[in-house]
Amino acid sequence: MDGLMHRKRMANLIKSMPKIGTKAYGDYIVNWQEIRTFLNFILFMVSYGDYSRDIAQNALLSCYVDGSEEKKKLLDTREKQVGMVDRLKEHKQFLMETLHVRLIDNFLNYISSLLYEIFTKRPQTLKSKELVDFATVVSCESLSSLVHTLAEIKTSKLTYKSYNDICQYLYESLGIKVPESCNDDVVLAIELRNIIVHNRGCADERFISKTKSDKRIFKKKYNMHIDLFERFEFVLLSKVAEIDLATRKHLKIRGYKANGIGSKTIGRSDKLEVKKSN
Repeated sequence: MDGLMHRKRMANLIKSMPKIGTKAYGDYIVNWQEIRTFLNFILFMVSYGDYSRDIAQNALLSCYVDGSEEKKKLLDTREKQVGMVDRLKEHKQFLMETLHVRLIDNFLNYISSLLYEIFTKRPQTLKSKELVDFATVVSCESLSSLVHTLAEIKTSKLTYKSYNDICQYLYESLGIKVPESCNDDVVLAIELRNIIVHNRGCADERFISKTKSDKRIFKKKYNMHIDLFERFEFVLLSKVAEIDLATRKHLKIRGYKANGIGSKTIGRSDKLEVKKSN
């Protein structure tokens, strides 16, 4: 997908997203904008650097007579130069791996923050047959303190589970139905993050098994590129909106206004302010 088509698709998605959401939702939007703004900054600086260099060199070349030795030397030097865009291509894998990890960590943080928000706003969701250590109970000074402690314990346990397991927990234990659309892309994005962090970006047996990938990529570096980043960017933003809407609708959790979510487009550097709604 070309850049223009992606921008249009993202703009349409953002306009359709809920303007009110959980605190976790507001934090996700703010951090996503920071990631996207940084990528746009890098792309702009690289392209502008080459553009500025070409203007300066053309101005310098115009000062010399055609066929002169000085002009020939400048033209030879120009031919041998490596542009900023070419330099960026050399470091594409590293840049896209770094941005991918930030993108997925933001999504995983959203999931854990949402779970904690659910447990603390609706303490009845903490009910289970699991035993609570007596020392944990007596160490809490109040019922509110106990709720927050249990919420932290429960959230910590759930965040070690796979994305599909968490979706299953949300449905079976809390009655929150998460749409299954693009779940394979979410799993692929998370597993890519894992091999980048733990295996220098090379596919291992777990990655191949979880993503149902071709076994021939075993021990090979997974090719990261901007089209893949933008595909996951769109999928995760859509998924966060779906999960948040389903959660608030089912559990009646109070919403917070994410100012501008209905009108901002990608690449804007100003953050969204998260304010309470009545």
